[in-house]
Amino acid sequence: MAACVLTLTSTTSCGNKKTPELQQQVSQLRSEIERMQREYEESRAKLEALKKEMYSQTVPAKSTSTTAVSQTAPRSQPADSQSTRPAQSSALTSTTTVAPAPPAQKSPAVEHRVIPDTAVSQETPGRITRTKTAYDNARALFEQGAYVDAISRFQEFLETYPASQYADNALYWMGESYLQLRQPKAAIEAFRRIFVRYPAGNKVPDGYLKSGIAYLQLKDEVKAAESFRKVIESFPDSDAAQMAREELARMEEP
Repeated sequence: MAACVLTLTSTTSCGNKKTPELQQQVSQLRSEIERMQREYEESRAKLEALKKEMYSQTVPAKSTSTTAVSQTAPRSQPADSQSTRPAQSSALTSTTTVAPAPPAQKSPAVEHRVIPDTAVSQETPGRITRTKTAYDNARALFEQGAYVDAISRFQEFLETYPASQYADNALYWMGESYLQLRQPKAAIEAFRRIFVRYPAGNKVPDGYLKSGIAYLQLKDEVKAAESFRKVIESFPDSDAAQMAREELARMEEP
């Protein structure tokens, strides 16, 4: 993409044809590069955090395994006399009691649940593309008006890629889908999950705005006004705040 920006820049300078269309393309490409760089840094930080979490989960399991090997080691040594065999049998019984099999088998299951999240967070072009494609497919269903299918796809996306940079967007469009289906309670819950799980996400202002609209569908003007004021107070310069002001003005009309 950087090469495309250089090519477009070179073309416009050499031919002295800096048309608005070409300049806009160059600006869009540069913005895209900057966005991808920011996404790269954010995903890299998430990967490091996940690695630390996985390490903290796997270390105890390794320690248990090492202890079990140490305790069972005497069984592999030949007995020097008949008098040592009872001691070996006792050691075997002790090993079975101290290090039972079930706890050791639970650790891989915990690690397995982290695998999809970790795979997405690792910054390789292929994995980033798969995440973006899954999100775009769900979003396309919303744009087509297939709201039920869109909700299902967004839910699958969130279960597979909970740490994705698109997770808060997926929750937002899930809430929008519920609004289109006239299911305001479900929409409010989807928006609430944005505030709880991704409080620093870019969809928080829009989530509060659409929560207010959902409350209006429920005829609850008090909570609707609270949601609109939350946007205005917390994000006064956002587009969502401007729309919230307009909604409040309409509510105050006689």
